Amino acid sequence: MPTDLPMPASPCSESFPSTLYLPYGITLERQYWESSGSGLATSGVTFRRDVLHSMFVELLYSLAPDEGFTPLFDGVLKDVRKQKQTEREETAAVTKRITALETRKQNVHEFFFDGRIDQATYDDQTARVGTELKEAREKFSETLVSAQELDCLLEFAGWLLERVASIWNSASPENKCRIQRALFPAG
Repeated sequence: MPTDLPMPASPCSESFPSTLYLPYGITLERQYWESSGSGLATSGVTFRRDVLHSMFVELLYSLAPDEGFTPLFDGVLKDVRKQKQTEREETAAVTKRITALETRKQNVHEFFFDGRIDQATYDDQTARVGTELKEAREKFSETLVSAQELDCLLEFAGWLLERVASIWNSASPENKCRIQRALFPAG
């Protein structure tokens, strides 16, 4: 009998779903759970550990995206792509701004070394350009990272949902806890 299943007495019991919706209209609420050595007892109904595990795996298989939602998902992806295109345009504008600010900074240095501006003006302009340049670089890194992260997250989410039950079956107890927390964050 498996001992690494996520029962209420397990190390990851806080991440076990507070309500399990099982086949045949059976609903298990966390407040009625009692740990029994080989299964789960709730309101006079007892489930063997292996049966509960099978029902949980069946629940995981049900999380795979339904082909009927493909058009909706495609619509969402189109919206995301439009948003990414806007972000790319913003990134190009920020890159252009960074180049202009670096040129301005270089000009301030040259004007000071050529004696065309005094120390106070040099300090003021250097600080002003430095602040603007820092803000532009921060904005650039934010837009660049978010576009890359979005691609990776979308690809990973689709991959994971298609395979979550298989991943669960081959996962270590620690990774099973992580999967539970990811799919059922409220417990």
